[in-house]
Amino acid sequence: MTQVLELSRLIDRTLGALADVLGADGAALMLIDDHDRLRAIGGSDDHGRRLELIQEQIGSGPAIESLARGADVTVDDLRAASPLGFPGVAARVSEVRAVLSVPLRTEERLIGTLNF
Repeated sequence: MTQVLELSRLIDRTLGALADVLGADGAALMLIDDHDRLRAIGGSDDHGRRLELIQEQIGSGPAIESLARGADVTVDDLRAASPLGFPGVAARVSEVRAVLSVPLRTEERLIGTLNF
């Protein structure tokens, strides 16, 4: 259990450093599990982690859309009506307003999303 906690902290610190370097308020990571579901892995802060968990729970949001399209998804205002926003997500995490979700690939296979 200690190794899992240490890995989780390392992921969160790495995402925090990535957000700092890119000038983003935060960064979060979601990866596809063995059942082809997108799962929250970590985030640089509580807001980002909560955003990812909400998307995982309700099956909607910028990361879900990015994975479905296999392309970057930029949302200027989560509160806006779809297709430009995700008001259902915004209602549950009011601290996050804008999101950039980027699909992650390995050898042409989608494995998750990196989100800012």
